[in-house]
This record gives sequence, C-alpha cells and structure tokens, in this order.
Amino acid sequence: MAKRKRTNVKARPSKNSKNKNQKVADEVVSVKRRKTEDVERTQEQNTQVDPGSKQFPRIELPPNPANDPYEYIDGRSLYLDEITVLELEGCLYDLQGSARGTTVYKATRVEGDWEDKEVVVKLCIYTHREERTGEDEFVKKALDKANELGDDHAWAKEHLPKILWSKTYDELSNDTPQYRLAKSLRPNFPLYKDSILCITVQSVLQPLIDLDKPKEYAQVYFDVLQIHRWLIDHPKILQRDISRENIMFRREADGTIRGVLNDFDHASELPPPPGPWSLKCTGATPYMSCDALDQDWEKGHHYRHDLEALFYVILIVSTHYEERDSKIQRLEPETRLPYHSWYADGAEAVRLEKFMSIYMRPTDIATTSFFSGFKHVLFGLRAALLRGWLARQEYEIEMMSRKRTSSEPKPSFDWQTLGGKVSYETLKAILCEFDGETLIERYKERFMRPIQESDFVPPGVEQVDTDSDA
Repeated sequence: MAKRKRTNVKARPSKNSKNKNQKVADEVVSVKRRKTEDVERTQEQNTQVDPGSKQFPRIELPPNPANDPYEYIDGRSLYLDEITVLELEGCLYDLQGSARGTTVYKATRVEGDWEDKEVVVKLCIYTHREERTGEDEFVKKALDKANELGDDHAWAKEHLPKILWSKTYDELSNDTPQYRLAKSLRPNFPLYKDSILCITVQSVLQPLIDLDKPKEYAQVYFDVLQIHRWLIDHPKILQRDISRENIMFRREADGTIRGVLNDFDHASELPPPPGPWSLKCTGATPYMSCDALDQDWEKGHHYRHDLEALFYVILIVSTHYEERDSKIQRLEPETRLPYHSWYADGAEAVRLEKFMSIYMRPTDIATTSFFSGFKHVLFGLRAALLRGWLARQEYEIEMMSRKRTSSEPKPSFDWQTLGGKVSYETLKAILCEFDGETLIERYKERFMRPIQESDFVPPGVEQVDTDSDA
C-alpha cells in the first residue's frame, strides 16, 4: 500500500492565541506611551518653572501652545534676570557645529532696562570651555577706546553692534537653570560639565541684502573696511569672521546708511593670547581665505585674510543675488549659481576652486544686472589678490635660490599684506568710490597706525618662517 505524501500545513492560530498576541501588542504600546509621557513630564518640569521662581535664565511656555511645546518658539518667555524678560518670536539663524552651536532669535522686550522694544537674542553653546574673550567684552573695549580718543573717533561707535545685555554661564551641570535652558532650546546638542552658554541681547540690525541701491552696498562695504582697520589700530581687535551674514547696516532717521561689522564670537585681541586657538584661522567656508582653508596652514589669522574674505562677500552677493519684485533675492536654482560649490564642498575642495578661479585661470565675473556696477570693483580686488600671490611666489623663489647659493641675511617680506599688495590702502583706493561718485570716508588717514607683524603673533611664538612655503 502506497504511503500517503505528508504535507506541512501551518496550524491556524486559535482565538485565544489571537487575543493573547493582541494583549502583548497593546501592552508594548502602553509602555511606550508611558515612557513618552514620562519624558515629556520631565522636560516640562525642566522648562516650565513657577513664574515666581528666582532661577535664571529660564524659559516658560505660552499658556496654550499650538504645536509641540518643545519645538514651538513663538510666544516663549525668556527670563534672563529679575528685571529682564523677552518674548521669543522665531528663529532667525541656526548653526550647529562640532564644537559650537549658535541660535539667534527675534524677540520683544517685555521687561528690561533699555529703550529698544524689538531686539535680537543670541545663544551660543560651546561644548568645551575655552579661554577667550566674550563678544560683549570686545564691543565694550572698542566703545571705551572710541570714547577715550574723543570726537575724531566717535564715528566708530556707529559701526559696531549695540549690546544691551550679556552673560556667560560656565557651569552647565544637570541641576543648573542654564543647563535646562540650553537643553530645551537645543535638545540634540551635546552638553558637558565644562560646556559654556553665552547669551547676548543686542539692538536689531538690518541684513546686508535689505539694502535698496547698489551705491548703498558700496558704502556699507567701504564702512566695513574702515571699521575693521580702526579696530586693529586702536582697541587692537581682529574680527576674524568676515561674511555676508556678519556685514549688516543701520539706517539713521535722515536716511544715512551705516555699515556695521557684527559678530565678535571669533574675534581675537592683538597680539593674540597664547594657545592653539590663536593659531587657527576662522570663518565660514565660502568666505574664508585660501590660507585659512589650507589644513597645513599653521601661521595664524593674518590681516589680509579678512580682506580676502571681504572680496568673497562682494563676489558672492554680486553674482548670486538679483532684484526681484523690488527686493534683493538669491537666484534659483541654487545649483546654477557660479559659486554654489563653496557652500557644499569640503574645505580643501573650496580652497582649490578659489585658487584656480583667482590665481590660475582668472575669468570673467558674471555679475547680475542689479550689481553690474561692481564688476570693475571685483576686477580690481581680484587683481590685488593676484599681485599679492605673485609677490609671495617671487619671494619664495628668491629664498630657495639663496639657500643654495648664498649665506646672506634673509630679505624681509610683509606677510600681513603680501608685500603691501593686499593692504588697507590698496582696497581703499578701489572701494572709496562707486559709479563715479566718492563715498563717505570716516576713518581719516592721520589716525591710522602701521600694521605690525608682531601684533598678529601670540607671545612665545615665532613670526612667520620666511624660509617656508607659508
């Protein structure tokens, strides 16, 4: 008798089995829900503090926020101290790096001992404590110096940010209100015991692209060149972070435009204090000098590096922005912009792209129609950078030749301005007029001080090695 072929048939789950599985699934969901509620409750306890509390700084949520209260910004009350309360109205700028997170909010003064109703509040979180001067201290030092020098230097005060309130918290352990504030605003940013939180409130400034006329842009660029040099000559401050975002303006009641050099988070005293931070170049990649983008560059941040950054600001604004519907707007799509890759690529790739476009294969600069008047300005600035690079190359060739044939003393070379080719005087001659009209000169030549190499070298560090390929 033939054997019957056996087939595998899956048993159907019983009704009791179905119910059991459903109960397990429901329990899992319930546990997850309880955990979520516990986390939210803990967050609420950390951020929702009794209005009568004396803990500062702290944030309190609006009575009935429409969205998730831990992501919802509009309507939050920020209590800085017993007499200073701001209402946050949205994020203007947010940048999270590996060592620093910066967030800028628009805010309204609810209580405070200053006149400005509309203000800007900036929160910077540094993952590790560093020995550096705070932004408010740099601005105060500059204002004090302008007051000390008298009326001939009073103009400088109009080209600096106005700090209304500032404080640095250097203890971010879990039981501190500053830790809870930092965590509520940047929940994913790493915080350690030696992290620091800096809160700065300042008057509202207008972004560069809110200007209406090409000549106004020209005046703002010229203003920034002047205040940047004044800061070096007198209060001995190097800003070190020239970018489109940090060049702003204020418009006076009579319509006068004043360019403002904003953001001193990366600034340095001159000479720089000792330490590895002083030998690093800083800035945003699209605007950083070729030296600053070079991973092998260890000679610190030079004066000319900020001048080169100013060139990149003018270049990018003049080629990436156009007038649309009576407003200056960035062209779309972004990928068609001539220098889009400077925002997307790594530092080394951007360095090579800049080097090729400026020094090796200078080509036409395709400005937009609104900024067409800046074409000759850009050609002049690029030519100055090229002459500086050629002077540097000539010097280095001479040094290599001397190594082989002579023991004569080394000739001197001005590395801060590349033999005087990339200098304040050179850029001033290009930026002091626009479209045939002379712009306002605020910093008079008689008050200028010569650039000294020693001013840019930290104590105990040798000046630039002129034998090297620096």
